[in-house]
Amino acid sequence: MTFALRQVFPVDFLSTASRVAQDARASHPGLLRVLNAERLEEGQVAAKEDRPHETLLRRTHPLQFRPYVYEGFSEAQRRIFKESDISMRLIEVPSLAPSSAVAVSTACYLRLRFPKHRDNVSEPLVTGGETNRANFVYVQYIDERHVRFGYDAWGVGGPLSKTVEIDYDSEHELVVVSGAIGPLSARPAEPQPADLLVVLDGETLLMARLPSNLVAPSSVFVGLNFAGGSSTRTSFTGDILEMHWLPLSRVKPYFANQSLRGLRSDPAWGGYPGPMRLKVESRSDPGPWTVPSAPERTAGRDGPAFSNARRSGPAAVGLRPYD
Repeated sequence: MTFALRQVFPVDFLSTASRVAQDARASHPGLLRVLNAERLEEGQVAAKEDRPHETLLRRTHPLQFRPYVYEGFSEAQRRIFKESDISMRLIEVPSLAPSSAVAVSTACYLRLRFPKHRDNVSEPLVTGGETNRANFVYVQYIDERHVRFGYDAWGVGGPLSKTVEIDYDSEHELVVVSGAIGPLSARPAEPQPADLLVVLDGETLLMARLPSNLVAPSSVFVGLNFAGGSSTRTSFTGDILEMHWLPLSRVKPYFANQSLRGLRSDPAWGGYPGPMRLKVESRSDPGPWTVPSAPERTAGRDGPAFSNARRSGPAAVGLRPYD
């Protein structure tokens, strides 16, 4: 059977790509990216990947059907679409395979560059779940100098961080803790409290314990949103230069200053000494209670170990017991 015209739209591509991505994880451990699976707009340049990669799924973008670009697009934009590869693709970048010593968790470390010219657009950082049962941590581009970060648990909502100034030409480091993962057979009927953390270049922008949907580990992705919803687009269009899943023991020190709520007794705190009465002080010579601000890649069975060393930025912030 032949078809004179068969169009695949972004929503259909993403549905197929989600299944391919989950099935491919065992044999394709590198970073997965989705390119151009969205409505392309006037002034937008096609997403591309210059690093060596493997294409796992490709479909023609609707705008590659020429009649579609003669409504709402300038001649210059039509030329860009014609001369660029705007096909919708699911690809794997093998060089960015995370440490195999740490399984997919709710915590990850990212080194990245944010994309330019995406004002008033939100893009996913870490998402997990499926339609109607998902969690999203995302970045919102305010203008050419500012961003803010947000969290959304489907059906509940979530907070936005303050607006922060960034340099879009520079690399940035993020530590993200989001939501809860586990077997869906144990999923409660309602969202349950879980830790949220977003740290940009050593500054904590979001930290709370908020309702979260329990999601399967296989549905958790960095820089991709297969669940849908309205809080973020389908993919992160900047450059992810390094990523690692982190054991929760690496991020628990960030939560230590929530001790005013009392000693935590939930299972997630098991095996850790628990909150102390703490004060925060700037230290040029960080001590043993320094909040980890940038993971250095050192050998260890739990994946990349945190170090007191910093690549750049102000003096590390130290957490010390009250005298």
